[in-house]
Amino acid sequence: MLKSERRSEIPQCVRELYDTSFPDEERIPYGNLERTFGCGGELVTFEDGGRFVGFCYSFEHEGIVFLVYIATVPECRGRGYGSEMLDAVRRMKEGRTVFLVLEGSDSSDPADIRNRRREFYLRNGCKDTGFRVLSDDVYFDSMFVQGSCSERTVDAAVRYYEDVHNGRVTCPRI
Repeated sequence: MLKSERRSEIPQCVRELYDTSFPDEERIPYGNLERTFGCGGELVTFEDGGRFVGFCYSFEHEGIVFLVYIATVPECRGRGYGSEMLDAVRRMKEGRTVFLVLEGSDSSDPADIRNRRREFYLRNGCKDTGFRVLSDDVYFDSMFVQGSCSERTVDAAVRYYEDVHNGRVTCPRI
C-alpha cells in the first residue's frame, strides 16, 4: 500500500522526475506550479516503504479536477504503482469529476510512448472525452479519470489553471 503525502513545496525527487518524465512543451516552471499551491493546485508524493515512487499534481476549480501531471520513477514502472496512484487520486477526489490530458498524434514524444500511456489509462478505467484540449498553447487529447462533464467545463477549468499558474489572476489562499 502506497503512502501519500500532500506537499506545500516541490521536493528535489519530484523536480528530477518532473524534468525527465515530460517533454519541454508540457512542463511549466516550478514557480508557476508553486503559485497554484493553496489556490487549487495540489502536489502529492507517493512512497512505498519509505522509497519515493512517484507524484501527481492536480488543479481543482469549481469541483472539477484537472490531473495535470502523474509520473512514476522509471525503475518502479511496470510494478502497479501508476495504477495505485490513479486509484489514490480517485479516492482523494471522490465525488468530483477528474480529467487528464495526454499527448496527441502531433506530440514530439515517440508514437510507442504515446500509445503506451494511452493504453495504461484505458486499462485503468479512464475514458476518452472525445475532444481535444488547448493548454499553454499545446493541443492535447483528454480523458476522464472519473465522472464526466462538458467540453466547455473542461476548457474553463484549464483556462483558470493557466490564469493562476501564469499569474494573470490572484486567488485567495485556501
